Amino acid sequence: MRDAYHEELDSIGDGLVEMARLVGSAIGRATTAILDSDLKLAEAVIEADQKVDNLQHELEARAITLLARQQPVATDLRIVVTSLRMSADLERSGDLAQHVAKLARLRYPERAVPHDLHATILEMGQLAQRLMAKAAEVIITKDVDLALQLEQDDDAMD
Repeated sequence: MRDAYHEELDSIGDGLVEMARLVGSAIGRATTAILDSDLKLAEAVIEADQKVDNLQHELEARAITLLARQQPVATDLRIVVTSLRMSADLERSGDLAQHVAKLARLRYPERAVPHDLHATILEMGQLAQRLMAKAAEVIITKDVDLALQLEQDDDAMD
């Protein structure tokens, strides 16, 4: 029974990694869509957000079921609670990428970003993608120092 419990805990982590990768991709594609006035790409980002939403709901349900059935304590409890928070944050980031794509669609065929802000928006998009990649790496490696770097990286984004 404990093996199944740990497999489910690992599976939740795997789902978070998948979410982080999907959101990182959405951010990159939304950035390209808004900078290049790419309507097809914007539509693809908007449509793909449903997968992130579904994954978040699935992870949330699995985490709640795990809490109810296994009543984890100490480190395992922190992992489950952190997973719930992370999935909500990742879903919100996916929604933000979708919003950027919707802005690109709204302004099509015109460019939504003035030329003088192009480099800044590109840099922000690239930094957001790196944040998602680093978040996935933190989940996989459970590297506390790397997790602390995420906060510094987020400050750079701000």
